[in-house]
Amino acid sequence: MTTQIPEAVIRQLPEKRQLHGGFDIEYKLKYSGTVQTDKRTMSFVDNLWGIEVTGGADQFEPLTIIAVRRVGLARRAGIRVGDYIVKINDTPAEGLTLLDAQLEIQESGRHLKLFVKGDEDNDSEDENVCDFYFKPLSSRDLDLLEWERRRKKKRELNMLLYQGFPWNDRRRPIYKESNCYLVPSIVLVKREREICMKATKEEYMKNLHELAAQKEEQERLKKMEEEESSEEFEALARESTQQHEESLQEEFSEIIKTTSSAE
Repeated sequence: MTTQIPEAVIRQLPEKRQLHGGFDIEYKLKYSGTVQTDKRTMSFVDNLWGIEVTGGADQFEPLTIIAVRRVGLARRAGIRVGDYIVKINDTPAEGLTLLDAQLEIQESGRHLKLFVKGDEDNDSEDENVCDFYFKPLSSRDLDLLEWERRRKKKRELNMLLYQGFPWNDRRRPIYKESNCYLVPSIVLVKREREICMKATKEEYMKNLHELAAQKEEQERLKKMEEEESSEEFEALARESTQQHEESLQEEFSEIIKTTSSAE
């Protein structure tokens, strides 16, 4: 589409042409567009089944699935991107508009029958028509799947945070005295040293048993020494008493001899 400049603006152009040395220039404002760029795609997203559908009788296109979520029921049933919807429950999809298809899927809830077929670009004339219908999961199983999905997402987020710079990580603060990664942190060095010096539980229990055995051995040796010292003391006491008795007997015998000689 071509649009010319109004006459009021064109009258002022000769003055500008004089400034450019008399070049004869025709000023035109052009707008161009194509049908493909102006095409608008209308679609709806079903959160329960996790699919996005476009097309319909109002758009003169077949109902086509253009997106499938990874955690939706449709992906578990085998539906893929690019499949054409042939029938929804017992209603043919040829005369359905986009709004009619949306209402039909929403009213069916978790008990939905979708007849789909793949892309027709191949040379085969056989249509891959599938009937997907299965018993819905309980709320407990759905909560478990949702919990696993959140846990996996959180784990991936933590991996991304660990790969970043530690001083920019708010979830995992690391004390650094400098923003330069070449400067070692005193706190981190101390923490690594403590981790290296920290004994495991098995080594700790082993050390406790060794200390207890050493203590028992020391007590046994001490007791043996005390017994030996007591025996030596008793032997010395007996020997000293025996010597004392012998000396008393000798003195008494001498006294008896002296008295007998005096008489």
